Amino acid sequence: MSTHVRLHYIIKPSDFAKWLDREPDTWWMVDGDPRLTGKLDFPCPSGELSEELRRCQRDLVIYPIKPISAPAQSAGLAIKWQHLDEVLERDNPQKRRTVLLSWSDREEEWLLVEYPSWKLDEDER
Repeated sequence: MSTHVRLHYIIKPSDFAKWLDREPDTWWMVDGDPRLTGKLDFPCPSGELSEELRRCQRDLVIYPIKPISAPAQSAGLAIKWQHLDEVLERDNPQKRRTVLLSWSDREEEWLLVEYPSWKLDEDER
């Protein structure tokens, strides 16, 4: 009998925030996470999102959307923020960065999607 382990990585929210801080002009949408959508208005800039993530005490679980070659023992390993670009998905018509996540204390999965800046009103920028 074989067991299938879904590939995933673990990261501290503060480390994910470091990755977001690299691009302060990038805006993001969250779909499906009441923890963040209850505290922030989306879309929001990286700085607002990273500030809120630093307040969170639960680890983030990252699920690669597309298959990547990784040994089975990689499931559940910590990932450094410097390697997040390797697990983000860009295979969509707009080439937006997308990542499937969950909180370590919840089963519900949610999406973090790059929001195109050209869609922002002048008031939001």
